[in-house]
Amino acid sequence: MLFDKRNGKEFRLRAHYGDLTCGLIDEENKFCIVGGEGLSSFFFETNKEHNFLDNKCIHSMKQNNDNSIKILIDPWSNDPGVWILDIVTLSISKISSTPDLRDLPFQEYIDY
Repeated sequence: MLFDKRNGKEFRLRAHYGDLTCGLIDEENKFCIVGGEGLSSFFFETNKEHNFLDNKCIHSMKQNNDNSIKILIDPWSNDPGVWILDIVTLSISKISSTPDLRDLPFQEYIDY
């Protein structure tokens, strides 16, 4: 559940399996993205939610530019990678199979 502190409006997001690991709200408050076991985007004006990358463990994400989000899939898994979600077209694509950190200890912050 998200709350808009300005007007008290509530937004319900889909239930995720397990805990959420990351999230962001864009600078103009148009949408939010949350990740955990899968990825969900939610657009405040239209009240629409879209789901991506089910069964993938999202480690982190960052806004790449005004129209895209860069997503890091668990680099300790058998299928690590960096994906790009285009916010305008809602298309998602894998851009890299790195970093592969399977033999290294956990790190919270990873440059990708």
